[in-house]
Amino acid sequence: MLFHWWKKRKQKADQLEKLIPKLLDSDEDVRWEAYTALEKLDPNWQKSRVAQKYVPDLISFMEYKKCKDSSVRLAAAYILTKIDKAKAIGSLISALGESRNALVHDKIGDLLGEIGKPAIRPLFAALKGENKRVREFAVYALGKIGNAVAIEPLIATVRNKDEHPWVRGRAINGLADIGGPVVRDFLLDILKRKETGFPEDAAYGLGIIGDRAAVEPLIAALQDDQVLLVRMNAARALGKIKDPRALGPLAAALKDESPLLQEVALEAIKKIRADGN
Repeated sequence: MLFHWWKKRKQKADQLEKLIPKLLDSDEDVRWEAYTALEKLDPNWQKSRVAQKYVPDLISFMEYKKCKDSSVRLAAAYILTKIDKAKAIGSLISALGESRNALVHDKIGDLLGEIGKPAIRPLFAALKGENKRVREFAVYALGKIGNAVAIEPLIATVRNKDEHPWVRGRAINGLADIGGPVVRDFLLDILKRKETGFPEDAAYGLGIIGDRAAVEPLIAALQDDQVLLVRMNAARALGKIKDPRALGPLAAALKDESPLLQEVALEAIKKIRADGN
């Protein structure tokens, strides 16, 4: 009986040894077949000793100097996150600075967001680093985590006029992902030019938050703002919030001289009416 148990365990370990390295194959089909086979073999294969043994290899494959193939680096990041979240955090943040691929950045930011609370402190530290790309996607990840503890550091990032515009803009997006009254009021102040920042991003972020308290200020921006992108994003936000008060101002925007604004306003009207208004 004991021998049978040992033999079965050895067979599973041997299969894991064959399948796990294929997760880093350059062929996407091979990677997917290996992952499917692993899940079928053992849904908890990530917790096995064999999987833990491959953590150093996964970390290595996330480095640009080791692997130039962005799809393989992403596969390594995904599998590492599944096997050992604690060890994944530092490697994921480092990968933000190495990659030149925007898709890789977004996906890594999403993985850090999935890790959640344990990643917050390392991401705060990353905000103080010298690498602009790391800072940019650190604020993105903090938004995806969605913890209110990140609100003040993100607001400070937006207010920092010495920070790169891309980082400040991403910080606004991150704040919108977190949401809540404090963020709403801050974005409204940016929209009204009472706070430093980017009003076009603030307008869009208010749509993500979806708070109807923002409807009147967004209507005012749609009607009066001198920047076309602000007016367009105000229209988009009103379409997301779906408050019938916006129908009249959006209908008026259909006569604007900008065909781009006309198009966005029409889409917003359709969304509001589809919601039964």
